[in-house]
Amino acid sequence: MNFIEIVAKKIIQRTILRKSRTDWSERATYLNSLFVKIIKENNVYMTNGTYIDLGCGTGINSISFSKHFSQIFLLDISPRNIMYAKQTFKGVYIPVYFIIADAQKLPFKDESFEAASAFALIEHLPDQQTFLREVDRILTKNGIFILQCPGSFYSLIDPHTGILFPQVIPKKLKDWYIKKFLPKRKIYDIWNLDQRKAFKICKYFFQKIYLGKVNYPEIVVWSSIQNVYKFFKKIGLLSLCPLSYLFICVKKTKNYKNVNRVI
Repeated sequence: MNFIEIVAKKIIQRTILRKSRTDWSERATYLNSLFVKIIKENNVYMTNGTYIDLGCGTGINSISFSKHFSQIFLLDISPRNIMYAKQTFKGVYIPVYFIIADAQKLPFKDESFEAASAFALIEHLPDQQTFLREVDRILTKNGIFILQCPGSFYSLIDPHTGILFPQVIPKKLKDWYIKKFLPKRKIYDIWNLDQRKAFKICKYFFQKIYLGKVNYPEIVVWSSIQNVYKFFKKIGLLSLCPLSYLFICVKKTKNYKNVNRVI
């Protein structure tokens, strides 16, 4: 191992691999509060019907948002995540269903849900338009989609890996970095996406889109970016380069299944 690799390994151990103090339930509470704020400020109509959380992970966000709906579905491609999600919902006395499936190929009939959500998922999907087309398909008329997508902060540093300026670094180099220093991730699976690209794609499928900036309290951000995050907050750059955005999208009444690819 050469000197550069030794230094890089030390940096990673002190940042990315450091035990995180992240409180995921506080994040979920923050996102839910922002969602309610956007809904109220824009008078968005929402029924308390059937809701699905796509890429649910351990179900922390799902359970926070479940209070708004009468029937809950949790979907994730990972059986391990679904196992954890079942533990999260243990003791919850509303109908909850758990599905192992790919969010880019949803196993549901058209217009099955009044609401859907995807928190920190879309940037991990290689075919984002297929995913949004599927969301559009399963939503009822005037259904809403809650989407969290990366903000401008991601163009400076990737919170998942700590890689600087990830959008300009070749993917092969990022894959090498992951294989060398973060082998548990296997490959670099964060696809270039920011709020501008996400908005451009979403507007083809949704009638109205309302945005809210997501800037978590310092204590609940990734340990790998806490120092950078604090610095940005101190000098006021988070208002210009937010960590992520929360989109509240209202489905279009027309059928857009045959829309050509946008990007």
